[in-house]
Amino acid sequence: VSMAKFDAILKTMGKSAMDNRNAILEAADAAVKLGFDDEDTSVSIARLYQATGNLTKATNLNNLAMDLARAKNLDLSSATDLVIKASAGQARELLNIGIKLKENATSTEILTALQSAYGGQAAAAAQTWNVQMQALGITFTNFKETVGGALITALEPFIQQFTAWLNDPKTKENF
Repeated sequence: VSMAKFDAILKTMGKSAMDNRNAILEAADAAVKLGFDDEDTSVSIARLYQATGNLTKATNLNNLAMDLARAKNLDLSSATDLVIKASAGQARELLNIGIKLKENATSTEILTALQSAYGGQAAAAAQTWNVQMQALGITFTNFKETVGGALITALEPFIQQFTAWLNDPKTKENF
């Protein structure tokens, strides 16, 4: 589901975004070490890319979203929402998480305040037992998905033949 959402976001952005698909997936894979699901991270980067139109900026903002997620115990999607709003100059919701800003702060000032307050939190949290266990769990889940997909592909002809055999009236007569 997450990957379908990811691809849908990129398709709305055109060919250049689709050309950057693998780069986004590589960045998302790197986030697993920080205890973030690679599919969730792919969607986060794609949303930030859609909001900014710049992949480098989107990747940097995703790092900020991961920092914010760890610092405030938010899921990555919620943190991404806040970062998108911050990059658009919308600071009201940031007051709820303790960011003090001057009235009419620019998007640059808002993002700088977020970076100053929460920068490095994801990397610091990655050193903790809980986040290391999350990263291990994500890695194991990804491995199961890969192996499962390969097994399903390999077993599909057998399953089709077995199903045909089971549905054959002659088989039913013998049992």
